[in-house]
Amino acid sequence: MILFPQSSAAARTQAVAPATPPAAAPPAPGPYTRHMHRLIAVFAAIATTVMSGFTTASIRAMVQVSGQWAFWLLLPALVLPALVAGIAAAIGILRFMRRKDGDEGMAPERPRRIEAADRIWRRTLLIHLTFYTTFVVLTALLPIIPFYNQIQNPVPVPNLLVNYYFVIAAVVTAVLSPRVRFLYIVLLAPFLIAGYPAQDGLRLPVEEVMSYTAFALADMGLLTWLLRQAQALDEADARRRALLIRLRIDASRTRARRRTDNFIHDHILSVLKVIPTESTETAQLRAGAREALADLSTAAAEPDAPARPSELLTALTRRLRAIGGDDVVICDSITQDLDLPPEAARALIDAAAEALRNSLAHAAGPDRGPVTRTASLRSDADGVTITVSDDGRGFDPEHTGTIRHGVSGSIIARMRDAGGEARIDSSPGAGTTVTLSWSAPTATTTTGTSPLSLASCLETPEAQTIVVCIFILYVLITLLEVRAGSYRHLAPVIAGLLAIGLSALALLKRRPSYSLPARTAALVAAAAGGADALIIFQIDFAGWPSYTSWCIGASSVLCCGLIVRERPRQAWAGLLLIITVIGVWTLATGRNPITIFALGSGQFSTLLIWHSTARISIAITARTAASEAAGAEIIARRRAHQESEALMRQAMTSVRRRVGPLLTAIAEGAPITAGMRTRARMLEVELRDERRAPFFTDTRVIESARAARTRGIDVILLDDRGTGDDLTHEAQKAVIDRASQALDDAQAGQVVIRLLPPHQRPGLLSIVTDDDILTLDETGELV
Repeated sequence: MILFPQSSAAARTQAVAPATPPAAAPPAPGPYTRHMHRLIAVFAAIATTVMSGFTTASIRAMVQVSGQWAFWLLLPALVLPALVAGIAAAIGILRFMRRKDGDEGMAPERPRRIEAADRIWRRTLLIHLTFYTTFVVLTALLPIIPFYNQIQNPVPVPNLLVNYYFVIAAVVTAVLSPRVRFLYIVLLAPFLIAGYPAQDGLRLPVEEVMSYTAFALADMGLLTWLLRQAQALDEADARRRALLIRLRIDASRTRARRRTDNFIHDHILSVLKVIPTESTETAQLRAGAREALADLSTAAAEPDAPARPSELLTALTRRLRAIGGDDVVICDSITQDLDLPPEAARALIDAAAEALRNSLAHAAGPDRGPVTRTASLRSDADGVTITVSDDGRGFDPEHTGTIRHGVSGSIIARMRDAGGEARIDSSPGAGTTVTLSWSAPTATTTTGTSPLSLASCLETPEAQTIVVCIFILYVLITLLEVRAGSYRHLAPVIAGLLAIGLSALALLKRRPSYSLPARTAALVAAAAGGADALIIFQIDFAGWPSYTSWCIGASSVLCCGLIVRERPRQAWAGLLLIITVIGVWTLATGRNPITIFALGSGQFSTLLIWHSTARISIAITARTAASEAAGAEIIARRRAHQESEALMRQAMTSVRRRVGPLLTAIAEGAPITAGMRTRARMLEVELRDERRAPFFTDTRVIESARAARTRGIDVILLDDRGTGDDLTHEAQKAVIDRASQALDDAQAGQVVIRLLPPHQRPGLLSIVTDDDILTLDETGELV
């Protein structure tokens, strides 16, 4: 017989040739990675919107100088693709955010729309990147961009393509692999320098490209780290989901075994054990056989359960009346009709029914009068309680032993599996009260917690390498400006550069729990403003400072680092200090006040984008974590339910095959013969063996036990180890061989075969007969 194939010893003794696994396909991006890619596409759209003002100014200057209105076509070519991609990616994010946690039943067109939106933004960004790269290469080879710096503007107009480098950093992060995207940014820099008009000279193009490259590397570093974190979260989530499914399936197998044991005990054994004691068939026995056959046909599928205590009362009354007739007094007190989980409702009804059966079987005694039995149901805000009591002879619950499955399995374990509780109060001569309770879960408000921690970003080797590269770029810009004689005094400039470098080291330093102390963050913010004051007050010419004010960009990068270190207050305080220094310097040196806006707006926009990206990424990962956890729970429960139903169907099919002919004959009124009594007795002990000793199920030990019992030997099989899956193939074979041999050799008396608990070393199996006691160790050898 195979109740549960996973624990079949016959299957364990057969060698199964491993199948050759097919070639693994590359894993599809997980939900965290997909959402992060969408967020980066939105980031590119936001950056494009911020930069569109500068792009428009550059194109206007090009048109004024060259008189070629065709340059205006560059505006939609550079702006629209990123905006379209950002809108498509935002649609995917918004559709996901609207979905309920773990919603597996959403309309099928919704995933298709999200996939279509993903295809749109990916293809649009690839086309956008192709156009930008082609245009950069053409400008390096051909004099396409005119020299427009001769136009008198309060603020010089930036180079069209270099100014867009910030956006391209996000685009390549969204569509290219990590190695390719970094090579792209680095290798494209010489082409950008070559694309400047010859009238600009060399120093301005080199400084401008290096400055924008520093920002591009910083943005790409953050976005790349976010993607890697998303991939790590996907991998961890996949492992957690697989573990959850495995645990749920294991638990469902255990519950299915208990459910099978309870069913066999409550519906089959209660009939089989009566057959040998009846001298002839009776109406009560025929009714019991018919009920057992009907229950067998529906046992595999869980019946519909009451959803509320009022419905539970109706079902409970019907069930108890069918078992105990009208002699059972049933009362109720329902003050609150709670929502009742189906597993709890079924457990309450079945456990109450078993409690009544036990009372009918054991409460009466020869020295006692009629037994009064009562059942009550109470439902209030705390939960549901069912009490089944009698005034019979009672018993000692501490000495029921493991044989009393009706108490341990059909009542206590059944309620525990359903999240409830069973208490049995009884003593000899004082009756018995069985209290079954289920408590309503306490309503709690849960908030999504993001598994993403930005603070660890700057402690990775990749981030440290990028920061070093950015610092080197600013050092090179400083050397070029010093060589050009742009500063009055060198010492303050070097001091400012060192302050920026030391602040960067403070941001990169490894710290417990990645937590940057608030005092250190305040010092970094102060250093950002202080370095600006040291450097820009040394600029030795009037007008637009150009890249002699490189320190403003470097200080903004420090503020972005504070955002990453999850110190936003200090980051914005640092930016406020930077803009204050710019304002004081602008007014003190008599420069145009618009310089304050021109120098400060870019830094403000950059920090705002970084801060928004950090907050949105954390919010999305928190929402994703909640949704994936709920979805994993739903999938695990569904898989566990399917596994449980399959095991129940197999078990009931096996039981029906063996007991069906006997029960059918009795249900149809056939006279009870000696052979039927013997068959009923053998089936009863075999079914008890399967409950008490699942390891031996479907092995030749069962056949040997049947033959020994036919010879009149009292056979007891016990399994205190479980399925024995932890045993080696040799040990399993030795156990089965020794047990079968002992049963085959026994001629009289009793044979007790017990698979010992795992902790009871060195013994694995004990065989006790009237003549000998044998013990096997875990290698299968006799001790």
